[in-house]
Amino acid sequence: ALITSADGRRTLAEAMGERWREDLTADDARATFIDGQVKGSRVRLSRAQALVLVCFSPRDLDRYPDAERQAAEREMAVQSVGAAIQNLLLSLHLRGLGAAWMCAPLFCPEVVRQALALPPDWEPQALVTVGVAVSQPPAPPRRPLDGALLLRV
Repeated sequence: ALITSADGRRTLAEAMGERWREDLTADDARATFIDGQVKGSRVRLSRAQALVLVCFSPRDLDRYPDAERQAAEREMAVQSVGAAIQNLLLSLHLRGLGAAWMCAPLFCPEVVRQALALPPDWEPQALVTVGVAVSQPPAPPRRPLDGALLLRV
């Protein structure tokens, strides 16, 4: 789902923020910490130029008679979502856009479905915030390949 309207982004940000507030309150977090976290999240979501909500539906998965293969099918779907998001991020970067991958919908899928009036079988997996980057942060240092953990067989 692509959310470009200010109202849509704000509605989603507020709904997810309230759920996060409930979770953090149940965790006995300090009120000032909760307020800061929820406010920061709302700002990120509502100020993005667009939000891409990445979902999958179990109806699109292959069906197996046993739980083990069905669980593997679901895991493949989750891995495919991650690969698709990475490709989306690379594509946005090549177009000069800034983007960030947020997994927050995993913690409140019912809130996301309700806020956006999504079909009940859609399973929200991630949000990608999209906009024009204010600045380009420096690339993090890379470890040399010979220092990486490699399994030689």
